[in-house]
Order: sequence, then structure tokens, then C-alpha cells
Amino acid sequence: MKQALWFAIKFVALTAPLTWLWVVADGRELFARHVFVPVAGTIYDALGLEIRAVWRERYIHFVPFIALVLLTPRLSARRRTIGLLGGLVAMFCVDVVINGVTQYGQKRPVDLPMPMKVLSDALPFAVWAVVAQQFVADLARGAVGSAFGFPAAASDGEGESSGPDSAIASPAEPGGPGEDRVEPPRD
Repeated sequence: MKQALWFAIKFVALTAPLTWLWVVADGRELFARHVFVPVAGTIYDALGLEIRAVWRERYIHFVPFIALVLLTPRLSARRRTIGLLGGLVAMFCVDVVINGVTQYGQKRPVDLPMPMKVLSDALPFAVWAVVAQQFVADLARGAVGSAFGFPAAASDGEGESSGPDSAIASPAEPGGPGEDRVEPPRD
């Protein structure tokens, strides 16, 4: 629980200046004018679609994604870099699709329907969960385990749980995957 709280504090500390850069320092205007509208417009034109690329305030979701990936502990530099770049590209592509679906056949910008808003808002957290799957699993295991009185499993950062508090059997141990085995909590 302490790990999750510390992570949340660092997340807020990093997203505040990133949000300031996005909103106050016109980062969103630069992104809209020089990246989203021209690239999305080119994609729509190449597909032969008469869709107007519209900038939306919801595209601030890049900010929490960047902060989450930068702050996640135990990510290798390669996974962090590929995850950050791949995640930004994936989110951009989803934004292009959301904009295209919403704006198709419209002469003026229209508001996003609620399901599209929810998708857009959840997107950075879902993509981060894929990039940082071991960290997210460790957080969930710790939260769920502590809620039921089990000690949290220690992770070596490579997806293996280890240590005396681990309640997960490795494949080499008797009772590994494929066999039913429950270890009682250790005091």
C-alpha cells in the first residue's frame, strides 16, 4: 500500500508541470496545429474520407500516460522507450479513429458521445497497464493480498515472484502451475 501511495504522490508531482506545459504554455496548440490536425487530415485524405480533423481538449490524456511510463519502477530503458513511443503512437491512432467516427459526415465539429469520452479518458491507463504489466500486477497483488490478510509477493522485476512472503509457486516447485495449491499466510 505504501508503494502505491508513494507512486501516486510522484504521479501528481510530475503531471502538474506537464499539465502546465500542455495548457498554459500552449503545448496543446502546438500539438494540434503541427501534429494532430495535419497528420489526421492526411490520413483521412489518403483513405478518401471527407472528414475534418478536429482538435479536442480530451487529448490531454497524453500527459498522464507520459508521467505513468516515466515513473514506473523496474522498467528497463528499452521497455520504457518502446512503451512510451509505441503507446503514444497507439493513443494517437485511437484518437484519429475516434475523431473519424465522430466527425464522419459532419460539416461542423460535434461533441464526442459518452462511450467515446470514456474510451478516451481510460486510454492512457489501459495502454500504461500493457507497458508496465508486471508493476501493475504487483500493485494489484499487493492491494488484493493485503485486503485479504495475505502478505504481498516480492517481485524480482522480471515477472517472477520470490522471497519468503511469496504465495505463488514457481513452475519448478511441486504444486506449480497446473496443480491446486494454496499456501496459508505466514506470520
